[in-house]
Amino acid sequence: MTAPHEWVILAVLALMVLAVLLWAVFGRIERTLTADCVVAQADERFLVAADAAGTVVDVVVGVGDSVVAGQTIAHVRTTAEDAFVALAVLDTAAANQLNTDMTARVSVVVNGKNVALSAKIGEIASRGAPLPEWLREFGLPSPQNAHLVRFDLVGQGSAGLLDGETCRVRIVLGSDRPVQFLAATRAI
Repeated sequence: MTAPHEWVILAVLALMVLAVLLWAVFGRIERTLTADCVVAQADERFLVAADAAGTVVDVVVGVGDSVVAGQTIAHVRTTAEDAFVALAVLDTAAANQLNTDMTARVSVVVNGKNVALSAKIGEIASRGAPLPEWLREFGLPSPQNAHLVRFDLVGQGSAGLLDGETCRVRIVLGSDRPVQFLAATRAI
């Protein structure tokens, strides 16, 4: 004969199994991409294709150099002194998963505290474009055939952000139900 407290334990276990099954069917698991990045003043130094207004601070090509369509020719500084962007270098496989409609979270240490900032992908540079010297000086890796990705920081206060501050960016690529995630994992 079963005691009443044993029925309670059995009922609790049954509810736990039901909760896990409901989560597996209706819950979500995010697929993300994470990369190291650098905070830089927005519009201060950008890869331009001629129509950006501002002051040229660095010319990438010399007089008489051959250029191709879409090639970076100069960096321009605009008047936006307090706006910042995050810049990351991604390999082709990672960059191909991105589009400019995606949002991201940028983590940066400001005044000794880890701060998470909202961002939107602003630009994904074409593959193989050389990383600008000023960006290499900030310590961002510079592999061959990499894509420079600009993340526009959304609604951030610039207080405490420093040009060249290292950061980490996390992009949500999508989300799956746990059952779909497990099925995709087993198919691999």
